[in-house]
Amino acid sequence: IMRNLFFSSILFLFHFSAQGQCGCTNCPVTMPGFGPTISTISISDATSGTLGQNGQDLRAVSLNLEHDDIGDLDISLVSPNGSTIDLSTNAGSTSSGLSSEFDICFLACAEDADPDPGFPEIFDSGAGYEANNLYTGSYYPVDNSLCFEDLSGSVNGDWRLEIFDSDFGGSGTLFGWELSFYDNDGTGCQEACSSSPCLANGGDLD
Repeated sequence: IMRNLFFSSILFLFHFSAQGQCGCTNCPVTMPGFGPTISTISISDATSGTLGQNGQDLRAVSLNLEHDDIGDLDISLVSPNGSTIDLSTNAGSTSSGLSSEFDICFLACAEDADPDPGFPEIFDSGAGYEANNLYTGSYYPVDNSLCFEDLSGSVNGDWRLEIFDSDFGGSGTLFGWELSFYDNDGTGCQEACSSSPCLANGGDLD
């Protein structure tokens, strides 16, 4: 409840807009030791403008942030029609207070995740990420009851990243985030979170 009250009451104070882009143009954004950080990317002119039609879906969200304790954060993606998918949820304090950087990707269910070694494919902020490290894996959102493919409505509009820090004392920086669709025509988006060519799917032979 407190999280929702913060987002609804002071949304305008933490609204960073990136008109017509697929990446955060106002980043880096300093994240407070307690409370919300909200960043908005405005998509327009998508040639294939409806999610769930003609093969169009959100394929990936890349996220680059540094924080004293990733376990303190709730991180959610909100689509233009208001649908929400939790990318990461609060797991409680998990580190020594020394920051780590996460330059990671969240993927659609149809994609192949490649998490950092020793970590699960479904992102778990309490899985033991250590301080003073850089993590670069690709994951499925913690809310595995939903896929990016389940999102509906328009591609065009405001896509919002909501981060809520529920613990006093820690802090961090949102360096950037980016969207990638299966059909990026008209949006100006680029393919993000590409799979390693060494992991390419060669198909099947009869």
